[in-house]
Amino acid sequence: MKRKFELLAIVLIVICFVACKKEKQPAEGIGSKTTTDGAISGVNAQWPQNSNIKIAFLNGTQEQQDYVKEAVKVWQDQINVSLVFQNSLGGSDVRISFDSSTGSGWSYVGYKDNKGIKDTLKATMALFKTLGSKEKNGEPVGTYHLATVRHEFGHMLGLIHEQLRADSDVKWNDQLNIGGRPIDSTSFAQYIKSPYDKKSIMHYSVSAKYTKDSIAIPGYLYDLKGELSQTDKDFISSIYPR
Repeated sequence: MKRKFELLAIVLIVICFVACKKEKQPAEGIGSKTTTDGAISGVNAQWPQNSNIKIAFLNGTQEQQDYVKEAVKVWQDQINVSLVFQNSLGGSDVRISFDSSTGSGWSYVGYKDNKGIKDTLKATMALFKTLGSKEKNGEPVGTYHLATVRHEFGHMLGLIHEQLRADSDVKWNDQLNIGGRPIDSTSFAQYIKSPYDKKSIMHYSVSAKYTKDSIAIPGYLYDLKGELSQTDKDFISSIYPR
């Protein structure tokens, strides 16, 4: 029997995702500040069912590329689309660059945004240049790097930042947005969603100083240490059912 939340009003709702393009990690490592560029329909955010998503690397060492491939297997295990890594840039849907200009990473969101980049020499996802080589934010290298790769692949599959939900537990300070603009309650009613999940791989860590109630939320880096939550797995499986 399908999980209840998978079916609850989903078939009657136009699926919408906020298209957050590029993320830059603040020096403290609390979370990224993402530019949000409006909304795209779920029909365009979702990749075609049972399709191949062709992924190529623009640069990076063999060790870095292998690290990414291994890290995203946990997503692959939940979905009916295939993450196909190829050596050629020709025909690629997703292109990954290891980029010294990003403190953590960024990714185009979902099918429409990724397919809209026709230049096969242009990145649709960037990961930090030193991925796999050193510690970051006081966390073991495996934790921070694993979390970053999985978070960005969540965006690529069509997921937005969990902390932006209208029903999140985050009580933001006025005029402060970590990871983009919070979704207002009216718009939020149109989104396909799981229950709010503060342990989601898509939920930034939030410092107490950024909230009105001075309550911190560990987020994907400090809570499950870069692992997908059970809700992450259930939700992505409902979008791309095997």
